[in-house]
Amino acid sequence: MATDDLQRVEKQLQLIVKVLAAFTVQGKNLSEGAQFLDRLGLDRAVVAEIYDTSPGSVRAVLSSTKKGIRKGQVAAKSAPKAAAAEVDA
Repeated sequence: MATDDLQRVEKQLQLIVKVLAAFTVQGKNLSEGAQFLDRLGLDRAVVAEIYDTSPGSVRAVLSSTKKGIRKGQVAAKSAPKAAAAEVDA
């Protein structure tokens, strides 16, 4: 396969991952969804795109959630905004 073909396939696979991730966390708030997708190994930029926020916000939520888990608490954040839009696209 040529490099162009591989790049095209990679781009298509990335889109599939985003759509499946958005579908999987549909109805979950940022805290729950970010934790789940982080455990699956998704990049924070992908999580941020699904929730229509910045990677820094995802990092902060994951950090505070980990601190909260250590203290026996879990923080709730906003629900995904882009999840439904990407699944419909």
